[in-house]
Amino acid sequence: MTGEMVPLVVLPRFTSYVGAGTFSTAPMDVSEFTGGEVTFWRGPLVGGAAMAPFTTHFEGSHDALNWTAVSPPVTSANASSWFALPFPKRWFRVRVVLQADGSGVVGISLWLAGAIERRNPTA
Repeated sequence: MTGEMVPLVVLPRFTSYVGAGTFSTAPMDVSEFTGGEVTFWRGPLVGGAAMAPFTTHFEGSHDALNWTAVSPPVTSANASSWFALPFPKRWFRVRVVLQADGSGVVGISLWLAGAIERRNPTA
């Protein structure tokens, strides 16, 4: 039996990151959820390094300190994709890494929203 689907917005429309660095969402306690389905929209990349200018990681953790991937990283900009996200651990976060070009320029706008499935205790 399927559990209740709960709306989820991780990156509100339109979240923009500018400048080289790592940008992480606050850890979310997803222990009462089995996983989810999200749409991840990425706008055009402005600037960026020649190699790996943009990478998004979906990560899980047991302690909100040590993080591991829960799905392959996303490296394509200017696209929209659907992703199934498992929640094998208590905590979940999204981490975006931007690498600047030689002039120090990099920026992107994103949004990520969908629904997550509540664990069904009777199943």
